[in-house]
Amino acid sequence: MKRLLSKNAALAILVIAIMLLLQFPVLAADQNTTIIQTSENEYLIYEDEFTNESFKFAYAKDKNIEETELNFINSLQDEDGKYVAYVDDEIYSSYFLDSNTAYMWVESSNNTISNAIEIDLSKAITQEELDFVANTTKRISVTLGTQDPNVETVDGVEYTTTVDSIQINPEEGYTYEYAIVRKDDNSEIANFISMSKDIAKITDDFNSYENIKKLDEFYTLYNELIPTQWQEVTNNTIYEPEDSAKGEEYVVWLKGTDAEGNEIVDVQFMTCTREVGQEYVPEVIEQKTTVKLPVTFDITITLLIVLGVIIVAIVVLLIVKKKLSKTDNK
Repeated sequence: MKRLLSKNAALAILVIAIMLLLQFPVLAADQNTTIIQTSENEYLIYEDEFTNESFKFAYAKDKNIEETELNFINSLQDEDGKYVAYVDDEIYSSYFLDSNTAYMWVESSNNTISNAIEIDLSKAITQEELDFVANTTKRISVTLGTQDPNVETVDGVEYTTTVDSIQINPEEGYTYEYAIVRKDDNSEIANFISMSKDIAKITDDFNSYENIKKLDEFYTLYNELIPTQWQEVTNNTIYEPEDSAKGEEYVVWLKGTDAEGNEIVDVQFMTCTREVGQEYVPEVIEQKTTVKLPVTFDITITLLIVLGVIIVAIVVLLIVKKKLSKTDNK
């Protein structure tokens, strides 16, 4: 019995060793695969490992197909120079018409063939969605700025308040509404703001799996968060809330509606920089001083008085002179 068990154990080890040596087709995880639908029945497929050099690829419905039966075709370059596999009308009709799923093999420049990669076209993100995300914050033209300072004096202290503003550059025939949500009031809003910051940092490898995934998640959350209640925009200007504090973050939703009822929805992200300056204003006491002016007379009256005095003096002088003359004659 022991000898039989020993033989069985040795046989099992040999079988395992042989299995390890054999190369079986293995389904690769799709975490490095990005699929973009460019039009009906047409797709671009990005494999992160192969985007920087040309390769060949082949499709099959059966993942266990023999490599010799695969029909490899050359990759293409997208607008950014990335190498991609693709699905066109002919390939779609041959491999995806009955099901969204097929399998792809990649042959690299050194003639190494990858394991089978599952391609599920139902997971594709459309080019329209990518363009939508790329144009977010640009669909409604705005100018970001600050409100003219508001000055108020309370108990001898002058308060100067400056707040942020969003000035809409209106299109003819449109009316505008808005909704503003504080980051701290909603966990999904906080996640949405975080996503927007991550997307803003994407400068290269735009079509990588991770980046496309971020764009797809942003697009989905964007549509989930669009508000249902709106306020009318006054004078095409939106100010940060009166109770806002410096550093608080907000999502500001914008909606423009034309005369025919067509709507454009967009979003802006605001970080408040509210500044309140204060300055003591000294009280100014007005002092009234009464100044006594010298008594003055009319100049005409004064001249007449002086003239009268002179005439009287002359008359007196003549009388005296006449008397003295009579005395001398005697």
